[in-house]
Amino acid sequence: YALLPIPHMPHHRHCPVRAYRSMIDRLPASSNSPVFLLPSSPGTTYMTISYFQQAFKLLIQAIGHDPKMYTLHSLRKSGATVSFQSGVSLAHIMRQGTWASQSSFWEYLSKYCLHSPVPNALASSLANK
Repeated sequence: YALLPIPHMPHHRHCPVRAYRSMIDRLPASSNSPVFLLPSSPGTTYMTISYFQQAFKLLIQAIGHDPKMYTLHSLRKSGATVSFQSGVSLAHIMRQGTWASQSSFWEYLSKYCLHSPVPNALASSLANK
């Protein structure tokens, strides 16, 4: 398993550390449980990729965007965009997105994030919620 750092953005309303802590407060589990759990009867169950894909599409629709325009890869693009715009360090964003070099990161960011309506629309929607 690879360990990916989660950026702590204490002043951002969508800080992933705060969101994760909130989730584990609401769904306590043992230390050997999967990271993402769902409430079930009884207890919890792990989140499957198909469940996550469906939930993602519903959330995109709920914020007023066409779900056909977004895939789970949009989270990588939007995450890089929000992190960059929030002042997260370049090294941290590169580790999180698994970019091997600064040149590949800058190429990706300029091509898919900074000037693309899809990640910017999602990032803007998240920033305004």
